[in-house]
Amino acid sequence: MEYRYYRYSVEGTLSPKDVPRVLGETGGMVVRIDNREGRTEITVAIAGERRAVAESRLGAGVEVSEEEVLSMGAS
Repeated sequence: MEYRYYRYSVEGTLSPKDVPRVLGETGGMVVRIDNREGRTEITVAIAGERRAVAESRLGAGVEVSEEEVLSMGAS
């Protein structure tokens, strides 16, 4: 199955248990949570041709490639 990936950004450092409360409903599953420099980057995977639901409390996510998801934060 093919996935589309969306990144959401929020000020502050969130724990994994805080992410669903802050993110809201996206229609996908959280696959990455990166905390750095006082921000949290949340990456969500959506299966198939579906697009991220616009109901996220953080607004529209930015679509990113699978390669970017896999390499984010790698040093």
